[in-house]
Amino acid sequence: MSEIRDRARRGEPLLEVSPFTNQWHDDRHTLVDLARGIESNDLPFAITEVCEDGTESDVSITMLRNLLDQFRGIELQTQRDTMLELGEIENPDQFEPYDEDWTK
Repeated sequence: MSEIRDRARRGEPLLEVSPFTNQWHDDRHTLVDLARGIESNDLPFAITEVCEDGTESDVSITMLRNLLDQFRGIELQTQRDTMLELGEIENPDQFEPYDEDWTK
């Protein structure tokens, strides 16, 4: 707890997440849990996005939800394209996701 308190006091991030990294399967669920906690006012956290140049910008809960939806869309597009390339489906209309929607 003291490390979390010290990091918060110094304005350092408590958690950093990069989409589609090796930990993405776990990180995406953590992001959804955080979004729920912030929406319900159970977690007094702020979320920021770090740009390539190192600058940060605040992320509203609406924007976070939109980002999660965009990430899910990228996953679905990748699944569909992979299935097409492997010949598992013949056209995009045949696509059915092989996993549950984790954004909800």
